[in-house]
Amino acid sequence: MRASVRGATAADVPAITRFLHGFWPRIPPTTWRSLFEYDWIEDKPDLGFVLTDSQGEIAGFLATIYADRDTPHGRVRFCNVSSWAVLPEQRACALLLVRE
Repeated sequence: MRASVRGATAADVPAITRFLHGFWPRIPPTTWRSLFEYDWIEDKPDLGFVLTDSQGEIAGFLATIYADRDTPHGRVRFCNVSSWAVLPEQRACALLLVRE
């Protein structure tokens, strides 16, 4: 299967939360929404990265959570990764998410 990676958008959030709920059924989609709705930074560079299969369906996701922190070198933006999930048939493409 051919896969591609793109940045997640607000329009993807419902599908991503359902996708993640499929991996971790004890966590409802409404709880997964918190990955996208944090308010300590206004200008999020992205909402994470989506791996899509050849039909354009979500086959993987890697969440990114950003924070600006004061360091000895000034204010620096940090990116924390979270909730990395990839369908078994697309696992060979999983590192494409990290590469983005």
